Amino acid sequence: MYDSSDEEDNEESKEDYEEGNEVENEVENEEENKEGNEVENKEDNEEENKEENKEENKEENKEENKEENEVENEEENKVENKEENKEEDKEENKEENKEENKEENKEENKEETKEETKEEEI
Repeated sequence: MYDSSDEEDNEESKEDYEEGNEVENEVENEEENKEGNEVENKEDNEEENKEENKEENKEENKEENKEENEVENEEENKVENKEENKEEDKEENKEENKEENKEENKEENKEETKEETKEEEI
């Protein structure tokens, strides 16, 4: 004979099995989503960090280049100033020598004139 309770039991077992599969599938889906989100977040964070590092490096390089340029400019200015000072000193010496020569010539002319005057007297 056929017992309807067996059919009900089978139906309940089938439902329990399907519910178990649904729960198991949900858990698997949640885990897969969680892993997928973690990977996606990791990639996003890596990209953000890459961009931030790029900007930081850009700023650091800008600062380093600025300092290097300042040092280079200082060196160039030193050389230029040295050349200018050399030129100025040359001009000053030229003027001084001119004045000294003028004085010496004046003294020599004075001496010569004195000598000539003496000779004329004699």
